Amino acid sequence: MKNRKYQNDNLTREQEKKIKRESVKIIFEKFLEAKLKQNLRVRTLNQHVLLFKNIENFHVTRTEKPFYLTDITTEFISDWVYWQKNICIKNENHRYMSKHAQTVGIADATIEGNIKYLKAFVNWCMKEELFPKNPFDKFEGFKKDSTDIDILTKAEINSLLKVLMSVLNTVEDSSALTEKSVPHPFLGQLPLNQWIELIYLHEQRHIEQIKEIKSIAKS
Repeated sequence: MKNRKYQNDNLTREQEKKIKRESVKIIFEKFLEAKLKQNLRVRTLNQHVLLFKNIENFHVTRTEKPFYLTDITTEFISDWVYWQKNICIKNENHRYMSKHAQTVGIADATIEGNIKYLKAFVNWCMKEELFPKNPFDKFEGFKKDSTDIDILTKAEINSLLKVLMSVLNTVEDSSALTEKSVPHPFLGQLPLNQWIELIYLHEQRHIEQIKEIKSIAKS
């Protein structure tokens, strides 16, 4: 029994050394590799990446020290949620967003989504025995504000789409849409005709966000 306890103690110490030696970034990359093997959708993988950037940005506000897994404690999570709600600047340093769009605090639904994705990462770490205990066990949760949301009717949405189409129909020479381009934050220079083709993808993303919010509300 003593030998077994000694081995378990050594195992725990080895795990602690590993956690302290490897940064959150390295472990997160391993987490993404595991999720890739599960054939997750690109959109979901992107959400995980955005989550990592978010918690990394928060960590930088606390300390200049490297970001290790042991830094993700219950207190860290609570402070991170508060930071997102009350301190974080939405769209800060965004190349294509005006100063007016850079507001304090991010949407409650986005915060809920970030918590969900961080939980997924922590649960994976627990399965890999990288955490001695789950920091979410004592997390008190996040209660979003109850606000009324103005929702467009189907008729209003169709009306807006008709306005868009009427504007496009005023273009006499369609070749102008291929000759002129505007920089995309991730895809580089995109001709105007390709921007138009991306509209449906943009709307599809919003539809998926609505579905996510509904699933979170039910859980």
